[in-house]
Parts: sequence; structure tokens; C-alpha cells
Amino acid sequence: MYKSLVVDALRIKTAIITDLDYDKESETSSVDELNPRFSTNSTLNAFFTKDSEDANNDKVEKLTIEGLLEVISAETGVAPVPGAHSAAVAFQSGREGFARTFEEAILATQLSTEVWSPRTREEWKKYRADSGLKFAIPQEPESPTIRQIVSSTSNQKTDFMYSLLLNPKLMDTVPAYIISALRWLDS
Repeated sequence: MYKSLVVDALRIKTAIITDLDYDKESETSSVDELNPRFSTNSTLNAFFTKDSEDANNDKVEKLTIEGLLEVISAETGVAPVPGAHSAAVAFQSGREGFARTFEEAILATQLSTEVWSPRTREEWKKYRADSGLKFAIPQEPESPTIRQIVSSTSNQKTDFMYSLLLNPKLMDTVPAYIISALRWLDS
């Protein structure tokens, strides 16, 4: 990992912007269902661990999603890397509707909702037309969630990203975790 060079050796102020990345097959429909799960993101798992209570020679344990969300500073909106004053990690939280990916975070931010909140197919069609974003709407269920929209758009991520970049309202919808990382770097 680049931490030993950039953070430890060169001591360059570094903000790592990454995804929360919990299991994409996860059928969570609330924060309570999400909290005990684990991230699949190797950066988060490498930086944020806890010493196990087990007597197996300092075994290390991944933090749950709840534990990861707790390491985000209320003051800065980023998670300071333990033992490295010049490094922080930014990832999705409740501010982005508990999104697991950038695409989910964009939609949750624009719609001011959580990723598991359903909308009717007609609402999605209207939003797609109004926003100019390119995404697929699955045939089932009748009221898909953001997660289901992003999943059905997975083969068209490039189209989604281009439509996002060409969107004149892009700066109004940058997810909070990215803004927090940039502000932390500027501080």
C-alpha cells in the first residue's frame, strides 16, 4: 500500500476518497440492518481495524459499518488515519444516504434520500428526464430503489458518468464526503 511512502516517509498531507463498499448483494432497508455488516473496501479495512478481545496474539478485526461511520470526525467530515496526522479517508455515510458507491452517492445526494428508499418507475422516468442523467430503470420491481437503479445501470456506467460530467448542476450535487475531503486538504 502507498501509505508507507506518501504518508509515513514523505509526510504529504493526503486525503483518500474511496467507497464504503459493503456487500452489493446486501438487501438492507435500514441503518439498523446495515450497521453490523462489514466493508469490502481493502483501504478501509487496512486503515481502520480494532484489536480483538480474543487472546490469539493481537489478532486484528475489521470494523463494522457502524464502527467505520463512528470514525468520521464530526468536525471535519473525514476519518483521520490512526497514527498518521497528515492523512484522512473520506467515504460515504448518512449524508449520502448510506450509499456504497459513488454512483449511489450522487443519486442519493441529488434526491436527498437514502439508497433503499423506493420511487415508482414513473418518478424515476421524470427524474431522468429532468436531470439529464443517463441510467437504466429496471422492469421489476414497480418501485425500484437507488441501489436497484445503479445495479441495472452497471453496464452503462460510462454513459452515466458522461451525463454527470456534462450536467451543469454538477457542483450543486457533489457528495458531502468529497467536499469534506477537499476542505480537509485545504485546511
